Amino acid sequence: MYVVFSLAKCHFCDGDYDFEYDAEIIEQLIIDEYPDDLIPYTFVSHDEDGLRDEAIDWHLFEDMGNRRLSQILLELKKENKI
Repeated sequence: MYVVFSLAKCHFCDGDYDFEYDAEIIEQLIIDEYPDDLIPYTFVSHDEDGLRDEAIDWHLFEDMGNRRLSQILLELKKENKI
């Protein structure tokens, strides 16, 4: 199983099928339901005014944490959230 974010879509290949979802929806579900899994892939910076900015590197998460990302999508499918 693997997950790839491409062209605003999230592709989840389970070995038999390639499921395609709107990437923005999947990203928001993961942010809302599995925030701890994103910590290693979240980069925090501060601008010149000291305002905090967080950015998630979804492609790094896809490369480095693909097994966990696949498990998350399976869990979301079981819960009928996607």
